[in-house]
Amino acid sequence: MRTRNVYLIFLGIFSFIALGLFYVQVIKGNYYSRLSYSNYIRVFPEEGIRGRIFDKDNRLIADNQVSFDCYVNLRQADEKVMSFLSLHLGISRAEIRKNIKRNLKTRDLPVLVYKGLTKEKAFLIKEHALNNSAVIVKLNHSRFYPYAESTSHVTGYLSQISKSLITKLKDYGYSTQDVIGYGGVEQAIDKFLRSESGGSQIQVDARGRQIALLGFKAAKDGLDVKLTLDIKMQVAAFNALKKYKGSIVILEPDTGKVLTMVSSPGFDANILTQGKDIQKISQILTDKNARLLNRAISASYPPASTFKLVVGTCALDNNKISLEETFNCTGSLKIGNRNFNCAGVHGVQNLEDAIANSCNVFFYNLGLRVGARAIIEAAHRFRFGERTGIDLPYEVSGFLPSLLSNKLLFKKWYPGDTANISIGQGELLVSPLQAARMVSIFANNGKLVKPYIIEEILGMDKTSPNVTKLDFGNAAILTVRSAMRRAVTDPTGTARVLNMKNLSVAGKTGTAQVGSKRSHGWIVGFAPYDKPKIAFCVFLENVGSSYWATQVAHQMLVSFLKEGLL
Repeated sequence: MRTRNVYLIFLGIFSFIALGLFYVQVIKGNYYSRLSYSNYIRVFPEEGIRGRIFDKDNRLIADNQVSFDCYVNLRQADEKVMSFLSLHLGISRAEIRKNIKRNLKTRDLPVLVYKGLTKEKAFLIKEHALNNSAVIVKLNHSRFYPYAESTSHVTGYLSQISKSLITKLKDYGYSTQDVIGYGGVEQAIDKFLRSESGGSQIQVDARGRQIALLGFKAAKDGLDVKLTLDIKMQVAAFNALKKYKGSIVILEPDTGKVLTMVSSPGFDANILTQGKDIQKISQILTDKNARLLNRAISASYPPASTFKLVVGTCALDNNKISLEETFNCTGSLKIGNRNFNCAGVHGVQNLEDAIANSCNVFFYNLGLRVGARAIIEAAHRFRFGERTGIDLPYEVSGFLPSLLSNKLLFKKWYPGDTANISIGQGELLVSPLQAARMVSIFANNGKLVKPYIIEEILGMDKTSPNVTKLDFGNAAILTVRSAMRRAVTDPTGTARVLNMKNLSVAGKTGTAQVGSKRSHGWIVGFAPYDKPKIAFCVFLENVGSSYWATQVAHQMLVSFLKEGLL
């Protein structure tokens, strides 16, 4: 009897315990689960500040602005919280959930639901959320480009990392929600500009009140960067160019420093970085004029008559012509069964005359005398057909035809092909940056420079110029250089628009034929003539004539003089 009573007592105790566990784990399980998460550890991420970008005179061209952003703790969020957010943010619950889904890393971290609150709205939400620990308003920093379109292709922009990139970059500390640079300097040196995240681990009670600080890691700011760019030149060049499709590149001829690089049409990098105006973003991304394309380095075109500078240098260097020798231009030259035309009837021309007047007939004759092989070899020495190595992404190499590749493809090279390449037509393609580097060789008397735009990552070594003396004879370079000056000063010179009172300019124009479309316009040159400070290239798509390129160059140079930049 006594044993039985003890058995019943223990059975009752175990039954009570089992019922209690059932009540706690099953009936009240969700409640205690939420309570345990609430009375646990909360992580508060802290973002560092991205490195800023300066021009050569320490003027900011990519800065960081204070941004008020709204986050929510999902472990504490309920329908009341969603209603509160919808009311004060002015967006629907559906949009809030969409933002949460897009920005969710883990349910234990606050999730971004709205970026870029006004100061007034941020303080209002913070005041109303004093008793609601699920809603957090944080002070962050967002990228801002004060010169918007005029620097867009140089700086690039910021956006959330794509799925294709995360697989490549995850081993370098990038995560799925990181913001990274796309295009320009932002992409080229993202690893130096980007900050390292930090944050706090805080133990909180069920009401969200802080109990203890468990850990803290300070965020690390990115490194500031100084460019070779002159923002005053950049803005003046963009203003001269912006109604056309095209590009302007200006180099310091002795060093290869990029003083200006603009591409038109541009885009407002702030719109893509903020990522809020979907309609404007779509317009930029789908624009038929390819706004995101940096025409200075990522596109190539027939150089047209600007290439005559290379052909003339080659002929002089190989002793294929003297300054006294002439060809008579009657307006065309028959090669095989085809007439190759000139832009005019120039009469008797020597080499300097032909460069100044851009006489095609002279260069047809000269090219046939020099030969395609020698012209292509000279173009190789000018580094056409290969990238310049500039410190920006997505540079193209252009295209330089090869006699050997033609043979391998069973393509015959005809005298007409030689005539075409002699005036920069045919298969030959160059980028505006390559054209600017080519003309800098005549500005600096025969030195090949490697263009660069990143002067210094602050705290690290400065970039040193990379300059190589080419093995062309000085006489050949100086002769062509002199002819470029005549193209500006002669009354019939094709670059006479640039004959200015207060600035001595040398230049060479080019009108590139592109099938059934209107021709492209080129002007390359340097100034001042005696001691050049700049070597420039102005390129315009489908304008019909190089005349319009010279007009843009003239407007740009006048602006430089007014602002004391030359």
